Amino acid sequence: MYQPHDLLFLKNKKAFQTTNHKTMPKWADKVLDNSLAVVVRRGHSKTEEVLVGLRGTKKNERLAGVVATQNISKSFSPEIIATQKLWENLSLERLALKPFQTITKLPFIMNEYQWGIGGSCGFEIITGIQTVTDLSDVDLIIRGLKYLSYKKSCALLKLVNSFGVHIDIQIINELNSFSLEELCFNPKRSILVKTGDGPILTKTPWKTLMEV
Repeated sequence: MYQPHDLLFLKNKKAFQTTNHKTMPKWADKVLDNSLAVVVRRGHSKTEEVLVGLRGTKKNERLAGVVATQNISKSFSPEIIATQKLWENLSLERLALKPFQTITKLPFIMNEYQWGIGGSCGFEIITGIQTVTDLSDVDLIIRGLKYLSYKKSCALLKLVNSFGVHIDIQIINELNSFSLEELCFNPKRSILVKTGDGPILTKTPWKTLMEV
């Protein structure tokens, strides 16, 4: 089963179908000419389909779509990037960028978690398409974690952010997820938990996370 943040490669350009049969923007058409990579997005879909998103070179270039599972040629999870240290395949020039330099230090911190790399860093590591700059954030995910105390959560967040690059960690359980940064910065406020049925504001994010 494919999960949110997984990176999929399509068999062909026509495999990507926009949601509600919207017209394909020119930028999206050009992206698919260069790469057949899409990212799994959150939501409920038919058994034989996967909800995906297409990303362009600009932050506002995002397009929701759907693909049939039979049109997927291969897939990469964020965890595979971490366990196989796939960033080592980058050129020395790209690896010298601050976000990637930071990533090389993370295995020593994250080794007790089921963790992975998403966002623009994960996308470039897998596709080779240059999307990362020295100013890019690093997006991490952790799956399979039922609970972490507030003190330990904030200590982990502080530690991964000690290298001069902004890092947030998404805590994920199936289609549910929340931001560890939001939890640590707003201990007494409601936290946004994303679910397959839409976002929920809650003061018990760990409990809501497990309600699938």
